[in-house]
Amino acid sequence: MIFKSRKSAAKNRGEQSSAGGIVVLMMALVFVPVIAVHVAVAWHDQLAGVDPLQLAATVGDLLSTF
Repeated sequence: MIFKSRKSAAKNRGEQSSAGGIVVLMMALVFVPVIAVHVAVAWHDQLAGVDPLQLAATVGDLLSTF
């Protein structure tokens, strides 16, 4: 039986694997909403008095930084 290392298989294909990027995106799809819900629950009293347009502008500014 012939065993090939992962590096030699990727090298033979002539392309780089983007599995790391896919993993990061999948983690972001899971953890960003979870963190957002936790923040909303923790800061519910403080967010109740904020104008919805001001809150939307703040979230938009945060999202534009990423």
